[in-house]
Amino acid sequence: MGNKTIISSGKMTGRLILYWILWGILVGSLQSALVSTIANPIESFVAKAVVVVLIQSLCIIVLWKLSTLSSFKDKTISEEDIPKVMKNLLIYTIVIIIISCIINVYTVNNSIDQAVDSNYQLKFTEHSLSKVYNDEQMAKYNDMKKKYISEVKKKTNEYIFIVDIAVSVVYLAVLKLEKKELIKYVKQNVQ
Repeated sequence: MGNKTIISSGKMTGRLILYWILWGILVGSLQSALVSTIANPIESFVAKAVVVVLIQSLCIIVLWKLSTLSSFKDKTISEEDIPKVMKNLLIYTIVIIIISCIINVYTVNNSIDQAVDSNYQLKFTEHSLSKVYNDEQMAKYNDMKKKYISEVKKKTNEYIFIVDIAVSVVYLAVLKLEKKELIKYVKQNVQ
């Protein structure tokens, strides 16, 4: 079995997740840079979503490969433990997907609110309008503004929803590749 120590499925899962998080810092920074450089300038929501999903897909694959490579550097597991590790990774992946979706929706909605609240030109315009318009007209203006902001949030959340579903599918599909990687690394140590 070579010079690698056989560890439990729980310890290997812990190693895979730890290295996933550590490598995730580097890969996440790279992903952010790629999205900013390549996807952000794209005007079309559909094209932007496709590019973001492709970048995230590539980063997810690289992240799991690096995590697996690091985890199996000096440790291994028995073949019987592969299903246990995969079950643990599936649970971890589902939790990550849920947390990521919640954070994405919260961050975007919060960013929209902050952009509106910190827009000095808008505040100046509204202050000027309040001098010219009566209370009823200002109420109508504020209703239209809320409706517009709500529509922007709705469209943005739809975009996030589409991207999150696609990325979730990629995360779950990559687990199939991860299982093949685990089998490959375990079998290398049996020879």
